[in-house]
Amino acid sequence: MKQIRRIVLIPVATACCLLILLLASSTAWGQQAAGSITGTVMDGSGSAVANATVTVRDVDRGTTWETKSSGSGLYEFPEIPVGNIAVKAEAQGFSTESRSAFNLVLNQVARVDFHLKVGQVSETVTVDAAPPLLQTASRRLEPSSMRPRLRRCPWPAGTSIN
Repeated sequence: MKQIRRIVLIPVATACCLLILLLASSTAWGQQAAGSITGTVMDGSGSAVANATVTVRDVDRGTTWETKSSGSGLYEFPEIPVGNIAVKAEAQGFSTESRSAFNLVLNQVARVDFHLKVGQVSETVTVDAAPPLLQTASRRLEPSSMRPRLRRCPWPAGTSIN
């Protein structure tokens, strides 16, 4: 009787362990080294520019992403691979404005706002400024370098630091 239980339990336990291992490893496959870029496109008077084309270019890889601003001038690129990134905005009847390349880091929410000037589409305004390191678009407070110190602190039961 014990031998029959052992014969049945060993394959079942092995199958359960393999299933857990498979599920745990599949979540790791979906992780990316990415940040995001968000901002607004406004005109010189501070009014929103709807349907402006915002283009993000990965300087190192040559990859580009494009989106349109909303009716309130907002745009967002939720997952952009980390690296040197350049951003530009253009709209009909306005001059093109571009931001020089900046380093997008892991989990950063870079805010890049544009203030387009009325002009010809062939005009380009280049702004040499990186987005601020302070992430006002996110409620995340601690930098990743603080995590090891935070993990060593005593925390109430049930609280986790990821």
